[in-house]
Amino acid sequence: LEDPTGQYFAYLEEHGPEAAAKFRPKDCFGIQWMVDEHGPMPDPEFILLKDISQWRDVVRFPETQGYDWDADCEIDRMWLDPEKATTFFFLGPFMQLVNTMGHANAFLSLITDPEEVSAYLGAFTDFMCTIIEEQFVRIPVDHFVLADDMASAMNTFISLDTYRELFKPLHKQLFDTVKRVSPQTYCDFHLCGHGESLLDDIVEIGAEAWQPAQVMNDVKAVQERHHGKLDIVGGFDNTHLLYEEGITDEKLRAAVRETI
Repeated sequence: LEDPTGQYFAYLEEHGPEAAAKFRPKDCFGIQWMVDEHGPMPDPEFILLKDISQWRDVVRFPETQGYDWDADCEIDRMWLDPEKATTFFFLGPFMQLVNTMGHANAFLSLITDPEEVSAYLGAFTDFMCTIIEEQFVRIPVDHFVLADDMASAMNTFISLDTYRELFKPLHKQLFDTVKRVSPQTYCDFHLCGHGESLLDDIVEIGAEAWQPAQVMNDVKAVQERHHGKLDIVGGFDNTHLLYEEGITDEKLRAAVRETI
């Protein structure tokens, strides 16, 4: 997948921090990224796709037929410790749309041309399912994280109807593929922000956990509603602690104990 962070650190090691600060790696789809102290983000000055109807000509999908999966997984295996859990973390179709088009173009395309959005994200999801099918049979994966940040701190970016019509079937396809190929893999959904209105549907399609369960949601109500079905990963109000002057280890530990 040409991970931008991996490319960045390889470039940093070879060229040094000054050159690396201007380095803009591209992923396998052609999206340009930047990496700073906050981590990797799509380069805001680079928009790969402005018109959703042109996705077939603009977005590149690597060829999976004939790819040497055995050799690829042998390289991946070098980084893995059999004594530790192996996590497969990847960005889902909503993030792919935003990363390809930028927020404004992505939201406009959902309104003006949902059929083309559906076609593009369907092709993306099929591609990712192929990777899951080929890799999960070769490498034991303990933990699958589908990360699709569809909410801000205030509300979801899309309506529940739009989620159900467009994104829910794609998320289900991904979870179904994981469980078909690797039934023992634990399925986790990463959804930042105030996204609790989507959680009933996300549990329905096979998510076993929700992270990071930020506290602008009614985490306790979610926990009670899905007791025994959904593990809550998070539920810790760390925001004020991160910016508090003179925060001490003792205060942090006390806050963690209170949350638990």
